[in-house]
Amino acid sequence: MGKELTTETRGLIYGLPEREYHGATWALNASTLKAVHKYPLKKVRHDLDNRSAYNPAFTLGSAAHRLILEGTGDGIVLIDKPDYRTKEARVSRDAALEAGSIPLLPHEHDQVVAMCAAVKEDDTAGPLLTGHAPEVSVFADLYGQPCKARLDAWHEDDGTGRPLIVDLKTTQDANPETFARTALTYGYDQQMAHYRDVLEVESGTLPRFLFVLVDKAAPYLVSVVELDDLFYDLGRQKNEAAAAKWLHAKETNQWPGYEGISRVLAPVWALDEMEEEIY
Repeated sequence: MGKELTTETRGLIYGLPEREYHGATWALNASTLKAVHKYPLKKVRHDLDNRSAYNPAFTLGSAAHRLILEGTGDGIVLIDKPDYRTKEARVSRDAALEAGSIPLLPHEHDQVVAMCAAVKEDDTAGPLLTGHAPEVSVFADLYGQPCKARLDAWHEDDGTGRPLIVDLKTTQDANPETFARTALTYGYDQQMAHYRDVLEVESGTLPRFLFVLVDKAAPYLVSVVELDDLFYDLGRQKNEAAAAKWLHAKETNQWPGYEGISRVLAPVWALDEMEEEIY
């Protein structure tokens, strides 16, 4: 990288270690924006201060990113045990995490290798994850505060003169027809909007954004999805509101939970079910 990260760091940074990126907690990222939109600030603050080093889903995704995006298994440590029920297995796993490595059980390693092969062999996804700059970090001023994003795959030119961001998602369902609901459930509209807006500030051009989805189970189906402009507008609106809440909470050091009395209305589907039972 060449120099240390500071609160004044801005621009695209190639080759920044993941730990250093995550260590820049002074910059607002998409994950925090999504959490602020979805949960009370008290929970967001607590979760940020008490993050667990190990999450099976995240570990599998990190390994897939390493192998697919960077084309290397460097940093992946094979834990030669069937599971983590023994103390020996857990100690080996925790040591790998402490060293900044990605621990995988044998069946998880086989799973990641199969996902990698499926993506690389796909006629649409394969070229999108070839010739790219992997894991590019971006720092910019947005929403009136320092922000950051970490791009899975960055193409300065998609072949039409426009920059392109490609984001890899390991998923239970790579079906494009169900991705609209998935995107809203997991805040991918916010992620997409945040990444595009951060890049526009630094590059002067609003980049295109594509998701590459790969199933975690055989036959490891792959799809490529692009959310439309309505998703982008929706994500921006959520991000702007969440960023304002976050900035106010930081300035006042107030992190409220649920407040007052919430009136809960009976859902229409429950009333419909009752009518069907009666008639």
